[in-house]
Amino acid sequence: MKIIESGKASPLINKMILENNLSDILTDSLLERIELCLYESGENIIREGEAMQHYFFFITGRLKIFQTYENGKSLLIQFYTAMDSLGEVELIEECDAFCSVSCIMDSMLLRLPMYEMKAILYQHLPFLTYVSKSLSRKLTSANHNQAFNLLYPVKYRLASYLLWHCPDKKEVRYAESFQEISEFIGTSYRQFNRALNMLIDEGFIEKKGKRICIISYEALAKLSGHIYIGA
Repeated sequence: MKIIESGKASPLINKMILENNLSDILTDSLLERIELCLYESGENIIREGEAMQHYFFFITGRLKIFQTYENGKSLLIQFYTAMDSLGEVELIEECDAFCSVSCIMDSMLLRLPMYEMKAILYQHLPFLTYVSKSLSRKLTSANHNQAFNLLYPVKYRLASYLLWHCPDKKEVRYAESFQEISEFIGTSYRQFNRALNMLIDEGFIEKKGKRICIISYEALAKLSGHIYIGA
């Protein structure tokens, strides 16, 4: 992680504040302390079970949100590709991180000290309203994705997962093992391999080691539909 700039006096930060209407929900004193951070592809922003020191506003890039269970397996919750925030549950419950968040590609986030956000939560109505609406939207999105994990065939889930990891419409490079990916989409490694081979045999993709090349992006997008919608 690299801190790029800080404070709303920064032209770049001020531009992000204006574009995302953050001045409508945050106080001037908070905006004076805001920091712009760059996280690289594959880097963790939040680790489940650890104390959150900052509240984040995701600005650009692509993030993956997942949760790890007692058996050690991780399950995908959703993706972020548009402006949103990280830390609402931890802010309200005053608990450790509920989920893990990692970057699929280089991503820019604004952050503020968590203790300062807690101090204004019930004192600044615009921010409280924002947090309430954000939690409601994320609950709806998470329920949607969990339903698809249960109802859609593995091939469709895998197609959607591939598309979310392929911003240039050409190639997917993975830091995770295929075992981890199968856990993310809620299936066994055997079923994952069967689905992967089906996509290869049907001409959607090619597998080259840790790379998957998209042969027909449009066809794969049609197959996946709107599975794993972002928040």
